[in-house]
This record gives sequence, C-alpha cells and structure tokens, in this order.
Amino acid sequence: MRPADQALIARDPALPGLALLLDDRALSAALTPHLPRHSIARVTYLRYKPQTHCLAALRLDDHSGNTQTLWAKALPAASHDWQWQSARLDKRHGGQRLTLPAAHLLLASPEHDRRLRVALPAGATILRYKPERRLVARHHDQLLRYTTAADYPATLRAIQIGATCGGAPLTACDGAQQRIQTAWLAGETLTTPDPVQLRQTGAQLAALHRAAVPAELPARPDENQALAQTLATIHTISPAHSERLRTLIARTQDGLARVRSAPCHNHGDPSPDQTLRRPDGTYCLIDWDNTCLAPPESDLGTYLGKTHARHPDTRLQELAAALLHDYDAPCDRAALYHYTAAALIRLLPEGFRQRRPDWPQHLERLLESAENLEL
Repeated sequence: MRPADQALIARDPALPGLALLLDDRALSAALTPHLPRHSIARVTYLRYKPQTHCLAALRLDDHSGNTQTLWAKALPAASHDWQWQSARLDKRHGGQRLTLPAAHLLLASPEHDRRLRVALPAGATILRYKPERRLVARHHDQLLRYTTAADYPATLRAIQIGATCGGAPLTACDGAQQRIQTAWLAGETLTTPDPVQLRQTGAQLAALHRAAVPAELPARPDENQALAQTLATIHTISPAHSERLRTLIARTQDGLARVRSAPCHNHGDPSPDQTLRRPDGTYCLIDWDNTCLAPPESDLGTYLGKTHARHPDTRLQELAAALLHDYDAPCDRAALYHYTAAALIRLLPEGFRQRRPDWPQHLERLLESAENLEL
C-alpha cells in the first residue's frame, strides 16, 4: 500500500472499510470467501468524504477472463446509515449483493445503485460508471446513459444540443428510467494526439465557438466554487499540498476575475478521448453532456489541462501552439493562461480518484505545472 494511502486511513478511523477500498489486494482477499470465482478486485473510481463515506466503482475479474462491475460503499462504524442502507440492500433481489459488517462495507451490482435506475439489456458492456452519478454502457450500435433524476433533464437537453453539432443523434429516452439512448458513432477516440490531430481539434473548437449559441444553453458551473471544492479535497487526501494550492488558487481566481472574453458555445469538457476520428479520417467532438455557455478560453484551457494531465511529460507550450495553429476564432492569451491553470487545479485529485499507482507523484507534477505555467 502507498504511504499516502496509509496516512489517509490513519487519519480516518471512523471508516473501517476505507482500508479495503484503498488496497486492491486486501479487498480481493476479503471478497474471496464470499465470491470464490472472482480472484481479483480492482477499484477504478473513488469518491471520498471524510468520516462520512467512501464510494467506489470496482471491477471483479475471474480466472476465466470474465469481468463484473460493482459499486462499493464504506460507511462509518457508528452510523444509522449503515443500518438502513444494509437493510435496504438485503431486501433487494437479483444481481450481486454483499455486506461485510466487520468493515461496514456494502457491495452490489449497478442495478442496486440507489440513485440510478440501471436496467442493462443482456449483452451490454459498461464503459464508465460513477456510482450514484452516472453509468454509460454500449449495447450493439447504441450508447446507453443512466443518470440521476436531478441530472436527467439537463443531460437530455445537452445531448440534443450536441446532436446538432456533430455528436451522436438521440434515438430514445425514458424519463421514468432516467435513461438516454444515442447511436454509437464508429471511429477511434484519440489517446496521444499528434500535432496534426491537435490542429484538427483546434479547428473543431473554433467552429463551435464561432457558431450561434443554442437556446437554453446553461452557463458553465461557477469556477470559483469548483476550485474551492478542489482545495477541500486536496486538504483531505494530501494536506501537505494545501498551502501551496491555496496560494495558486488565489492567483488564478484573481486572473479569472479580469477575463473579459465574450461567452460562446462551449463543449464543456473537451479532451483527447472526447475527440473521435471517424473511419473516413475526419474528426468530431463527442460526449456533449457538459456543453455550456462560457468564454472560449475555458474550453481551450480544459483541453490543454486534460491532455497534459494524461501525459505529464508533454510541454504545455507545444500543446498550445499546435491546438491554436488552426484555431481561427478570438482567443485572449492571458485568459487562456488562467483557464489552463484552473483546469490543472481541478484535475489534481483525479489520480487519487482513478487509483493511479503514482497518484501522489502525479498530483505533485500537475501542481508544479500549474505553478510554473508558461503558454
């Protein structure tokens, strides 16, 4: 186990199950008596609130190569939540359901997610799962999204807007099940974009930013609130970085307050894996769930931050030069600087959440990149 994870467990004895969710080997050993066919458990996503809960998505692999997706939730030892949530799970039927009382840990398959109404058809493959928030799966030539009741209307509207911008067309929706269905787009998403692909992406974003703003397009969520939430998360998982981050956030917020760029239609969450190369060699943006009204530099900074976070050895100056080469729309370089810094800050906890083995080092490298940013 990583020393940083050991320190986190030591600071939060109220959650006995945290030690299992931060250690795949220990979790696998704890599950073996209950699920003997599954030999390896691996946490793929984590959301942690100290002394309250730790919610995870995990994969179970068996010796035959079969994979199963579950959610797991660690609750406080002294908590009424444990009593009623474990009782609720016991009353459910079908799928996978398991309680580990000694660790105050619940585990179950997605159809038992208390905020999503997941009913996957036979043969569907889960692509992404954030328990109690969203599940995305592929079924033949269709993409299925399950959202919370609160997120369903906005997600549906965003997908409808995205379909007019080259995104996947809506094929069905079910408000009762909070399920949205779109066509599966053929092609490959980018992993490590080369300069030509970065130029193509820049041209795609420029066309979007020049286009007319759709009706009912929501404003981007408050950046200051997102930065404050990131600071709170880092203070929890890596307290030693708190003061440096506090100073950086103050500088970034001051810069963002001076941005005067005109808001335009933003994708909202552009990254290499949101850029699709079609079989005919053309490119399009996909996954429009976060489309919004914001300054153009917000999209550009998000793309640069996410690309650098995935490949920390890449130089941001070179990424920016390629991305902006064919970007024929207004762009304020000072605003781009501050939005890129904000994107890097928001990404600081992602290594921990995605259970990167090197998450403490990854956090440090991203923080250094934001502190010493040059574009």
